[in-house]
Amino acid sequence: MEDTHVHARFCQIIREHSRSCGARGFQLQHAYPLNRPSFLDAMKRSDNIFAHVGYHDLLFAPINWSGYHWFLLIIDCRHNDLTTILFVDPLGKAAPPALKSAISTRYPTALFKELVDRIQYDSTHCGAWCAVIAKEYILLCYSHGTPSKFRIVNPSIAANTNDTPKQLSNLAFIRRERLQFQSLTH
Repeated sequence: MEDTHVHARFCQIIREHSRSCGARGFQLQHAYPLNRPSFLDAMKRSDNIFAHVGYHDLLFAPINWSGYHWFLLIIDCRHNDLTTILFVDPLGKAAPPALKSAISTRYPTALFKELVDRIQYDSTHCGAWCAVIAKEYILLCYSHGTPSKFRIVNPSIAANTNDTPKQLSNLAFIRRERLQFQSLTH
């Protein structure tokens, strides 16, 4: 999925949920989709969204680290006593060491958590899955859920590699989502 599609989908999510989130006492933000060099540079600078995330903010940052695969950072500052940063890779992989290092330098007191639940079983829908994950996280926030309770096991998006009907259902779901994303930019 191209940067413009990922950006358009995150803009749509923010528009759809901003009012409801504001009524619940927090604000939604998203960073323009980043690649590895721009993310590492942003972590060092003080003139960008990462430097100004504050109490009551929830920031989504889709990152295309390798040039061909998207993952998502969720910076949750809804609680004044603890900032939680969630790393979510739809393929269920761990965060790259350089990313962890940059985050620990920028946010030394934040709790960093990696979610390694695999939900993507193809090679082309990682950007779409990042948007779905963001929506699921917002829904958790609506119910005053905490980051520690976030799991990507919602039956509507979970897939089981040993179960072909579930895989096909999973793929059909994400194809519908991807068509929605693409229609936003055309």
